[in-house]
Amino acid sequence: MPASVAGSLIAVALFAAPALAQFSARDGYAPDGTPHVQVELTPYIWLPAVSGTARVGGSVGRDFSFDSGPPTPADLAHSLHGAIVGYGLVRYGPWSVEMDLQWIDAFHKSTIQAGAAGPSGTLKDTVTVFRIAPGLGYQIYSGEPAGIPTTVDARVGFSVLSWDATSKIEETPFSGVSVSHSFVQPWAGFRADFYPWTDWRFELGAMAEGFGVDGGVWGWGASALVSYSITSWLDVTGGFRALGSSGRGNGSGAFSRSIDFVAYGPLIGFGFRF
Repeated sequence: MPASVAGSLIAVALFAAPALAQFSARDGYAPDGTPHVQVELTPYIWLPAVSGTARVGGSVGRDFSFDSGPPTPADLAHSLHGAIVGYGLVRYGPWSVEMDLQWIDAFHKSTIQAGAAGPSGTLKDTVTVFRIAPGLGYQIYSGEPAGIPTTVDARVGFSVLSWDATSKIEETPFSGVSVSHSFVQPWAGFRADFYPWTDWRFELGAMAEGFGVDGGVWGWGASALVSYSITSWLDVTGGFRALGSSGRGNGSGAFSRSIDFVAYGPLIGFGFRF
């Protein structure tokens, strides 16, 4: 049999065959009920609308504002505005360990009118945010309300938020003014999974972070996702995610730094399970 024909048959067997019973409220358990390790890795593409403000200094400080809608293909091609999300989950019986990360790049342009300080120009404020949030979960509920298998996990962890803000007049050769900072914050939340059919999983998630530490910092996150099993090891996930976060530095006066932002929009990704 030619190699090309064999490859086509393998592809058909993997992707065109009926989906196997991949999703289950018993994820993390072997058929005999004993705990076993199950891993799920899901890279996402997230295209959020982003708005917020990064501030340097006190009452007379500098604000770096950004506000943009969901990026179009042209935005992605010319400004790299967008976000990438990756998520990993390991289950063992009722326990779970997770890792979540987001990278967001947003910018805002405004026109400076000519004046005594110099000629007119275009001021570009750019903010790049990177967030990674490991966590530990425990299944606090497993049942079948209304005949639908359902599980609920309580989750706790911490997040590291790092941001870099730059302000630059595009018509000048100067690199502009740039500041950056990192914050570490605790978080807690829940994850509820519903399995109405063997090939489908619906998931709702919510979390709060900060809890007033580090100068009154708070943040939040929410998601609504649906996953479909393509094969026993591959699934596709789509839905909506929103994330709001803030951070405060330890400095004061001219040395104080803070950021507040909200990102929300659709996402799509593929999950690899083993």
